[in-house]
Amino acid sequence: QARAEAWGDAILTAQQGEDPVKALAAVDPDGSAGRKALSEMLAAGAEAEAGLTEPATTRLKAAAAAVPTDPVLHDLALLKAVMVAGPAMDAAERDTILADLSKPGAPFELLALEQKAVALIGAGRKDDAITLIGQIQQKDGLSEPLRRRLSEMMITLGAETEPNKGPGPQPM
Repeated sequence: QARAEAWGDAILTAQQGEDPVKALAAVDPDGSAGRKALSEMLAAGAEAEAGLTEPATTRLKAAAAAVPTDPVLHDLALLKAVMVAGPAMDAAERDTILADLSKPGAPFELLALEQKAVALIGAGRKDDAITLIGQIQQKDGLSEPLRRRLSEMMITLGAETEPNKGPGPQPM
């Protein structure tokens, strides 16, 4: 517990420093690949906020590669890489990553599917995006923010939105 608290304190201090990217990358995780990956993801976030999307994307891919046996951290780093790179990422690479991340049961399946829809919209494939969004809306486990984003995408695309099938009273 003391090591975890010390690591957390070091992260907070690094985030508040003059050069958070450098400071976060230098946080010693005490030999834990998972903590190092988290430090790298935080450093990549600082890079992305500073407009340094290419180095942030590279850092996120490296963080994912460093934790191949931790599906949550691995997939989170790759999903963040896709989101940070946006349309600048090679389409084939993005599609390969998202196909793997959106497999049934994957930790971030629904968010990866959302990113697939965003990529389809960006590629001008409106009908395919509408179809995919409709399929996502039928899946179990949608959070309310994701459900709302999907509905907003459908409205923006000029499509009919799906009725809310989430918990709570349903319209009659």
